[in-house]
Amino acid sequence: MDPFTYDYDTLRTVGLVLAIVMFVLGILIALSKKFKCKKSDPSLSDPRASGKTPTPAGGV
Repeated sequence: MDPFTYDYDTLRTVGLVLAIVMFVLGILIALSKKFKCKKSDPSLSDPRASGKTPTPAGGV
């Protein structure tokens, strides 16, 4: 038997099922609020939040 002979019906069916699953997962991820970027409290991690910027020790 030739190793490059394919069952095209099965290949087509599996490809279609995978495409549908990936499409639905993409839509769910895009619409899900769970995957949105969460903004943390800026005063805890962002040095710019206090209004002061770090300057060199011998600043002008």
